[in-house]
Amino acid sequence: MHARLGMVALMVLFLWGGAATAAEPEIDEGAVTRPDEAEILEWMRLKGPMTAAERGSALEEILARMTAGGGATPRSDFLTSAAFAHRGDGRAQYCLGMAYEKGLGVVEDPTDAYVWYALAARSGYAAAAEARERVKTLLVSVYPAPTDDDLDTLTQAAADTIARLGAEAGQ
Repeated sequence: MHARLGMVALMVLFLWGGAATAAEPEIDEGAVTRPDEAEILEWMRLKGPMTAAERGSALEEILARMTAGGGATPRSDFLTSAAFAHRGDGRAQYCLGMAYEKGLGVVEDPTDAYVWYALAARSGYAAAAEARERVKTLLVSVYPAPTDDDLDTLTQAAADTIARLGAEAGQ
């Protein structure tokens, strides 16, 4: 009797573990391509069931890896941050700003770094305003340098995308 219960328990764990693994999309952790909206939506739906505490813990771990330096950040960290950032999380938006600024899990892009830092600052994430201004000084040295209006337009477009993808993901 106990052996049969043990076998059933093992089968349930095996099947449950297999199902959990199947839910994770296959990913090239070394990839640095810009995600499309379908990929972001997939990760938003995948990470959507997480509790606020789980989300906070995951973002703290991601932020620690990003700030530790010494190499690449896994692509899954970038996509997890993107999923939470597109749900309006200021800390995740800050992580995306850092990812774009340093090329962590995505191609380096100071304009996108500015936009995500600006969104994080709007969301009340304290460190974001300073990071946004630091990146803005880098953008001024680029020719042609984006104007404040250009940056505001890009930031508003990103905010509109966040609202649209949030609705599509079932927020």
